[in-house]
Amino acid sequence: MARYHELIANPGQGQERFERRIALLRAIEQATGRPIVVYAANFNHPNIPNSIDNTDVTPFSELTRTVPGKALDILLHSPGGLAEATERIVSLLRARFDSVRFVVLHSAFSAATMLAMSGDQLVLDDTSALGPIDPQIVYRDPQTGQSIAVPTQAVLDGFRKAKDEIKKNPDALGVYLPLLNKLDLHLFEICENADKLSKTLVRSWLKSYMFKGDARAGEKATRITKYLSTHRDRLSHGRPITIDTLKNHLKLHVVDLREAAELRDMFSQLWAEVEWFVDNTDTAKFFENAYGVAFRRRFQIQQVVNLQLGPVPPQQPAQPAPPNPEPG
Repeated sequence: MARYHELIANPGQGQERFERRIALLRAIEQATGRPIVVYAANFNHPNIPNSIDNTDVTPFSELTRTVPGKALDILLHSPGGLAEATERIVSLLRARFDSVRFVVLHSAFSAATMLAMSGDQLVLDDTSALGPIDPQIVYRDPQTGQSIAVPTQAVLDGFRKAKDEIKKNPDALGVYLPLLNKLDLHLFEICENADKLSKTLVRSWLKSYMFKGDARAGEKATRITKYLSTHRDRLSHGRPITIDTLKNHLKLHVVDLREAAELRDMFSQLWAEVEWFVDNTDTAKFFENAYGVAFRRRFQIQQVVNLQLGPVPPQQPAQPAPPNPEPG
């Protein structure tokens, strides 16, 4: 029963780890009566291709095409990505399966939270975390050339705050003008459209799948979407939304692994194997099922070599060894 700390001490061979993952996938499938696939990204390295994008469509198609039945569990671990790619994945899954559950044992943020909201249920533990669904855009400072990911909500809130301050006090224009000059006008429209798209998709998915047949489906979907799309009250886009909030406050359909000890143990073992593999290889994204399909998107590890520039000190001549003392 390997756990993460045991894998660090005794990682074993790659074939051994592969066989262990497949055995755990099959054991979980036998316990739940549903096939399960893995989609896990590497969070530990910056600037690697680990986000949800259109390159995920083919792996998801291959993973789901080979599993039996009309129900599916997806072990999901992702920092997020493109809403448009997420929409394509949801369409693919829903064309193939009548029931989809997302198993989040660590983190599913941003577009990955959106993806999780397209499920009929969530399978969660006390280590699970989702996040706000407001998208992030990659903004490039025209003066410094530096690119950073910025939540669209932060951009829009900042613009509205500047607009209100200038309206109340025209002299404030001089303070805000240097900041506003850094932003292209079309950026605000891009942010508004991206924000609207994420809300529209999540509300539609919640209403159509998790709350299907519920007389208050629209009301529930709207309330949950509003909560997930607003992070200003939680002061951070990256602050986690944990199982108790998702289950007790938002009233999402949650399978609580704390109430299923045997299944929790199997999922814990599987997650240890998946996390260890992704963290300790050059894997950006990892896809796997128990039916002979596995993909991984790799990244290149760049080594940084520090070069000391300056005068090279002259090489000193070798000193002769001192003579051995005579025995007394």
